[in-house]
Amino acid sequence: MSADGSGLTCLFETPDAGPFAWGPRADRVLLGDLAVRALNASDADAARPAGAVAPQYFSWGRPIGKAIVFSTGGPRLQKAIVGSDDIDDVTPQDLDVNAIGDVAYHPSGLAVGFVVEGPGGSAIWMASNTGADAKRMVFSTLGTRFGPIAFVGTAGLMYGARLQDGRQLVIGFDLRKGEPNGDLWVGDRDVLSLLPGPSGDRALLDAGSGCADRQALYSTLDGTDGSPLLPEAKGPTTALGWLDGDRTLVGEGPCDGPMRLWIVDTSAAAAPALVVGDADRGAVRIPEPIPPPALPDIGVNGGFG
Repeated sequence: MSADGSGLTCLFETPDAGPFAWGPRADRVLLGDLAVRALNASDADAARPAGAVAPQYFSWGRPIGKAIVFSTGGPRLQKAIVGSDDIDDVTPQDLDVNAIGDVAYHPSGLAVGFVVEGPGGSAIWMASNTGADAKRMVFSTLGTRFGPIAFVGTAGLMYGARLQDGRQLVIGFDLRKGEPNGDLWVGDRDVLSLLPGPSGDRALLDAGSGCADRQALYSTLDGTDGSPLLPEAKGPTTALGWLDGDRTLVGEGPCDGPMRLWIVDTSAAAAPALVVGDADRGAVRIPEPIPPPALPDIGVNGGFG
């Protein structure tokens, strides 16, 4: 449907909506068990059959969506190929890893960022989309745990950090300089998801301990703990995406559904508007701009994935 709740259209039927995440061109969608459905049923290169793997963390390849990089929470970084049922292991060689957490494709499509839990603690790495040229970008020896992560433009990275003393942060990181550039959000709850705004100067995030108490927040990245997107909600809320520079899609209810879907204007130009009263999943369908941005010269190189 359109953002005002009109134009309701059935795209297709599916037995398992799964994560329900649109690809970067908005012509294909990720469903349960790594299944991919194309809006054009005849486009075999934009579809993938369901398998036996359920990712815990995933990110669509850019700029077309030819693959999905994912982790099941174990020690392997993997890539599901769209147009087939192939899965490639792209874990960098000689990486000492106990578990791989959140993953994110760089907007260029040439590299992937991912959280590593290893014997030395938590770290954020980048590698080419084939797992080559692995480089540790962020690390801590003080018990800090990282994740989630998100790229901002071509040279920015945002990541959640849980300090050993219990404080929770969202930190900005400059890929070109290889150093953090500020504590953008500070709170007392775990950061569960992170969605930077189109211009990178704002963000949506979910904070809490899980589905039962998560709260969707809006942050201007000024170092405070932000504001609830649905302050009147009686239960959990989930930030689902940006519709444009100000309007967002927010789910009210358990993150695995059923939930009510609201359009929330972060500029406060309009009151929250209910568009769907009972949904299992929700997602924003907006094609990303092309051509993709370049990958900064950080010693990681790869071909389009």
